[in-house]
Amino acid sequence: MSTLRTLPGVIYSGVVRALTASWVVLDSGALRLRAWWRGKFQQAPTSWIRGGTGSGIDEGSTGADAELPSEPLETAESSVAARRRPRVLIVCPYRIAPPVHGGAVRLTNLIRHLSRDCDLYLLVFEVGGDPIGAHRRDLGPFCKVVEVHDWRPCFDREVWDTDPPNFVLFRSDRLAWTLRDMVEEHGIDVVQLEYTELSQYRDAAGPAKVIVVEHDLAFMTHQRRRSLGFAERFPDSKAYGSTRLDGARQLRREVRSCRQADQVHMMSAHDGRILASYMPDGYERLRVVPNGVDCDHYAPSPGSTAQRRDLLFVGNYENLPNVDALEYFLAEIWPLIRQQRPNEILRVGGAGMPPSVLELDGKDGVVIVGEVDDMATLYHAHKALAVPLRAGSGTRLKILEAFAAGIPVVATSLAAEGIQAVSGEHLIVADDPQSFAAGLVSLLEDEAAAEAYRQAAMRLVRESYDWSQSAAVNLRGIEQLMSESASRELPTVEPVRGAAYDKPTRVSIVIPTLDGGDLLRRTLEGVQDQDFEGRTEIVCVDSGSSRRNLTMLDEMGCRVHAIEPSRFNHGLTRDLGASLAKGEVLVFINQDAVPANRSWLRRLVTPLFDDPELAAVQGGIADFDRDECPVRYFFWDSGGERFYFTRESRRWISSHGGLGFSTVNAALRRSVWEQLPFGWAPIMEDKKWQRAASERDLRIEVVESALVLHSHDYGLGSLSRRCESEGYGWRLLGESYMLRDMVADMLRWDVHRELISGIMTGRARTPAEWVFPWLRPWKLFAGNRFGRRVQH
Repeated sequence: MSTLRTLPGVIYSGVVRALTASWVVLDSGALRLRAWWRGKFQQAPTSWIRGGTGSGIDEGSTGADAELPSEPLETAESSVAARRRPRVLIVCPYRIAPPVHGGAVRLTNLIRHLSRDCDLYLLVFEVGGDPIGAHRRDLGPFCKVVEVHDWRPCFDREVWDTDPPNFVLFRSDRLAWTLRDMVEEHGIDVVQLEYTELSQYRDAAGPAKVIVVEHDLAFMTHQRRRSLGFAERFPDSKAYGSTRLDGARQLRREVRSCRQADQVHMMSAHDGRILASYMPDGYERLRVVPNGVDCDHYAPSPGSTAQRRDLLFVGNYENLPNVDALEYFLAEIWPLIRQQRPNEILRVGGAGMPPSVLELDGKDGVVIVGEVDDMATLYHAHKALAVPLRAGSGTRLKILEAFAAGIPVVATSLAAEGIQAVSGEHLIVADDPQSFAAGLVSLLEDEAAAEAYRQAAMRLVRESYDWSQSAAVNLRGIEQLMSESASRELPTVEPVRGAAYDKPTRVSIVIPTLDGGDLLRRTLEGVQDQDFEGRTEIVCVDSGSSRRNLTMLDEMGCRVHAIEPSRFNHGLTRDLGASLAKGEVLVFINQDAVPANRSWLRRLVTPLFDDPELAAVQGGIADFDRDECPVRYFFWDSGGERFYFTRESRRWISSHGGLGFSTVNAALRRSVWEQLPFGWAPIMEDKKWQRAASERDLRIEVVESALVLHSHDYGLGSLSRRCESEGYGWRLLGESYMLRDMVADMLRWDVHRELISGIMTGRARTPAEWVFPWLRPWKLFAGNRFGRRVQH
């Protein structure tokens, strides 16, 4: 019986996976074919191909002269200073404080330089812990806002998912919501998404321009890792994909994400030429913003080279190509060196060392140094640096740092890829163990040759790779995007028309309105007929009502602020109303929620005046009596347990103290709202706020007696749109409604028994009421898994 139950699921999964894989392979194959064809005829712009050809490591310039404007650098920078400072949000999937890996070093230095000309905002992924203190301590002086996203890695994927594993791993609807919040709250002009994995958040940036920073070409890195059998040797590598199909997924997703960006920043012209062949506009939106180095910090003191000894290997070992490089070096190259120099020592430094590396300490001349506070001191103590990388792409910061520190380098051609360096002049390039070992031995034994390499390398990085030059190129990219679009100003609050009060206001009632008609009039009459002692005001944010409705609001003494219908957003509109209000307490009520009695307001707000520790009050919400309902009564009600019978609602309520917070009828202390606004929310602004309040341990009290009456009449179309929009809203909140949830909810006997009773007694009379037990789960699932917007 168990086999019979699972067989349909196995067949379904197999068919869907086969169709999905076929589509991915065909699409990625088409991309490769078009890239090959473009590569035959596409010419790089002259700014990408200036410079010496070197030894074939990289034909062309990858230094700061790539994409230099025709005017002097000072002119480009001063043109930014003459205008409003750009507001730039940098989003990074990895911790960058302290800067113990290459990406963190890059971002830390770019942030410090860009902060001179830009207002910077930082959003960083983090798993557990409390790193916000470190980030604010180290980067707070350079950023207006530093936020940390509590990342929960996702390893689950749907059978129809076409994204590669690394995209799935960093997928977070909650992060998308946070990102959009920051864009709207701070009026962000440019969102800079670091690393390939974050390019999936282009749509979350909303109206802001988007830069995708390709620290490496992930599809190239995947191909090289797979050729070296990383998945078999390093189990952790499987999280980023290990099969040929994963490589096809990686290629199509990475290329398509870059096509959607406004700019793509590359580490080198080498990577740029590869990606350009996949872009329909070639080099048009690509910019080379090379990795760099703080030349002054790493510069050796005069005469210090005479005291240097031993060989050095460095890396961050959470990056598996560094582990592979060390294993390769110790197995193939180090024995050759020890044969010629038996007493030679190899010191291994860097962060994130696994046990397999730590166990090498003291064996065969290997000394484990581990993580150090200042890498410059480590470079200055050694005679040569070995960089035997065999996987990855982008450019290697360790080589640039070694150049600046005056330590000669022997590297594989892959390790030196993308750097404007000439083998035999700036470094030694060797791809076989014998040549690599011979290169290191020559540097150890020939001081004159080593000194020539030091001087040439130090000149190269000072001329082309100082962080100030990289930041200048980054800044020019930002400036170009600013010039292409109208400058985004922060929202301004215009004067509202209607009644105004000179005396202090205790309570402000905020109501979003749109052609509320007679039901809105009943709501306003009920609000004005309260027995509350204290000055109150009604603030309406109207998104396109007719003149008749606007006249009614004026006549009833409301303060009215009109916005364009396209600007309506459930969260931002309520924030706007709150910003216009003057009261100590903010009451949020829907235009079709009528106070049930004259004590509604007093019961709702009194707990906030009595208890200074209370953040918010949730009032009661009930449907109108069937005989008095101003709209046709919907059999399943329009709220409560009968309407929200599905699992996602029950899970939310059970995990939030039995409460589903709702702005249909709620009061917030103004000081709390100022610290915790609703933010951008196309739907479910109340649940979003509730979650944030819960995370801050803010207390919400339920007062059911502060009751409003609130009903809807649904047809098939409006019911379908409502449920699908809710599913989409739950996904934005990070809450899943799975296929198994849909099936279980569709099969609930108690709901179907109630439907049968309603049909038999004549209370369920419309198609919408008849299909509701099936329609709601189905549309919730559709919106949660596939929805892209609120259905209006």
